[in-house]
Amino acid sequence: MVFEDGSSSKTRPAVIIEVTEDGDDIQVLGVYSYRKWFNKEHLDKRFTEIKDIEVAGLNQRSFVEVNTVFDIPREVLNGFKYRGKLSIRDAMRLVEEL
Repeated sequence: MVFEDGSSSKTRPAVIIEVTEDGDDIQVLGVYSYRKWFNKEHLDKRFTEIKDIEVAGLNQRSFVEVNTVFDIPREVLNGFKYRGKLSIRDAMRLVEEL
């Protein structure tokens, strides 16, 4: 998934949380590698840790940003590699945060 901040972009993993009825658009949440500042109290409500990173196809401690939902056209995913899926445990924790 390519996320842009206006000046640059970066390809990163994403969690699909919804697909429109017609299947043309999807809603995703960004996945971010661990950073020391994630532990600060004011950010605790913003990120949910993925505990089962191997199941998710990740190779380092990672977090889902739950406060920012991206709406993207489905065709944006064409050519992107499927990495994995959230474990039941991680999916349940994410649902509780949304």
